[in-house]
Amino acid sequence: MSRKFKITKKAERNFEEILDYLLKRFGQTTTNKFIDRTTKLGELLVIFPEIGQLADKSKGIYSFVRTKQTTVFYRFSDFEVIILKFFDTRQHPNKKLE
Repeated sequence: MSRKFKITKKAERNFEEILDYLLKRFGQTTTNKFIDRTTKLGELLVIFPEIGQLADKSKGIYSFVRTKQTTVFYRFSDFEVIILKFFDTRQHPNKKLE
């Protein structure tokens, strides 16, 4: 059985903001690398969703440090992996799961 990969609207907005920042600050090559590596992370999470750290046990939310500056929050079931948010680690820590 293969899990499906989904991304929330909030996570899409977070991702686009990160891409805009990377493009303006570091250029197309760095932006493309971030996209490629994030895609590979999604493929890995579909197969091995337990690799993340349990961030909120009551809600079943896991986190995975994508880069030093970016943490991905997600949840999973036998049928899907849902990316909930891309979090910029330079933000206030209390905003992590908002």
